[in-house]
Amino acid sequence: VIGSMTAILLFDRARIREIEKESAEIRAVRLDINTVHRRITELATLGESVMAWDTTEYRIYHEKRMSIDTLLADLKQSCTGFVLPEQVDDNWTNAMNAMNNALSGTSWRYVLGTNGLPVLEKNQ
Repeated sequence: VIGSMTAILLFDRARIREIEKESAEIRAVRLDINTVHRRITELATLGESVMAWDTTEYRIYHEKRMSIDTLLADLKQSCTGFVLPEQVDDNWTNAMNAMNNALSGTSWRYVLGTNGLPVLEKNQ
C-alpha cells in the first residue's frame, strides 16, 4: 500500500511539473501576442498623423514597423505549438494593409520584399 501511494505521489508531482511548464509556455506566448497587438496599435496611432510627416518620421515609422515584423517572425517560429503559422502570416499581411491605408495620400507605401518581409518604399 505504501509503495503504491509513493508511486502515485511521484507520478502526480511529475505531472504537476509538466503542467507548470506548459502553463509558463502559454503565458510567454500570450505575452508575445499582447506585445505585438500593443505595438501594432501604437503604429496605427502614429500613422494617423502621416500627412504631416517628414523623412525622419517615415524612418522612425519604418523602424517601428520592422520591429513588429521581427516580433511576428519570432512568434511564427517559437509558437508553432500554440499559434498556426498561417495566423501569423495573416496578421502580418493585415498589419501591412492597415499601414498602407494609413499611408494613403502620401508618397510612401509598404510592399512585400523578396524575403517576404514588408519594405517601406516611396511611390513613383
